[in-house]
Amino acid sequence: FAASVRPLRTPGVPCLILRLPSIDLGRLVSRLDLVSRKEGLSVDKIVLTQLAEMSDRDIRACLNALQFLKSHLNQACSSSGATQFSLDDLATMTSFGSGLKDVQRSLFDVWKTVFTIPSVHVLSSRVQRRSQAARLMRDGSDFRNPKQARAVMDSESTLAARLDYLREVVESAGDTQPMIMGIFENYLNCRMKDSSLNVARQASNWFTFHDLMFRYIHSNMDFSFLRYTPHLPAWFHLTLATPLGLTSTSGTARGTSSLHWPTAHTEAKTRRQRCSSILDQLLANQWAAPNSSGAEMFGISASSFRFLPKRRFLLDFAPSTLSLLSFTASSLRPLNAQLYSQQETVHLTNLVTLMLSLGLDFSPQQNTETGEVELHLDP
Repeated sequence: FAASVRPLRTPGVPCLILRLPSIDLGRLVSRLDLVSRKEGLSVDKIVLTQLAEMSDRDIRACLNALQFLKSHLNQACSSSGATQFSLDDLATMTSFGSGLKDVQRSLFDVWKTVFTIPSVHVLSSRVQRRSQAARLMRDGSDFRNPKQARAVMDSESTLAARLDYLREVVESAGDTQPMIMGIFENYLNCRMKDSSLNVARQASNWFTFHDLMFRYIHSNMDFSFLRYTPHLPAWFHLTLATPLGLTSTSGTARGTSSLHWPTAHTEAKTRRQRCSSILDQLLANQWAAPNSSGAEMFGISASSFRFLPKRRFLLDFAPSTLSLLSFTASSLRPLNAQLYSQQETVHLTNLVTLMLSLGLDFSPQQNTETGEVELHLDP
């Protein structure tokens, strides 16, 4: 959905879309084991498996982590033999946040994470790594920050592991507003087993909280409140997440709901701009009404709508304009005007008078499906 490739997704465009699956975990671990042995780094396959899961099976991130740890352990070891890489070293790297690159995730990945409960394997591995880091701190290793120690201790539970995983995914997305708009348009597709609608009411309160917070941030330029951005996705994750979750539109199976790109805001904005431009054009056309001679010819006053304010014109006259036009035009037959009856001639005169007063016109357009010519109001 990047701006450069978005036209290629329109229907009818000859574009070949290739969807590459994720790399197999066993194949990635075997390849990392081969690289480690050639570089003289002795690593157990269990450690390589956890490293691959930490990096979301990204081979470049795994190689970067192995290179970082090898250089770190070579400085600590006096011998030139094979370097031993254990789970404790992996926990040390995880706690320091070093060796792994920053991965920017797509918005679909974020929405899928919000509405999906992570697998037991992912959560257990994260809890195990956090517990190993906590054990290293209790043993008197390099962790001397008490705040960091408390954060690691609190992450040992499964619920904290879910929230920690969601926080990492949300922070890797970068753009916050499209993410919240996607949650707003997709959360109603979830199955809510709540007859009292308390979940929907609380969801509205969370969206209100987010709007007020971002309004304060942009008004006062106080960006310290951006730290509370993951709170809204966390609440939706704890309330509406399921093991199956919501799938993307391309991979929707029968009986499952799908994720879609948020378009309601763009459509509403486009519709509002179009209606505002039509209203401004109608208001400007009042001053282009016929002059006194033309007005006397059609039997109207030159200043009939000319002095109506914009708000009164919008509230009092604009809603009834289409009704008046459709009611007047519906009584006319598709015949020559000379064949009209006296009543139809009066209706035609009233229609022309109203359209001249508002500066409206019928523009002929051909229907692509039937081939017939249809008349559309302009503006």
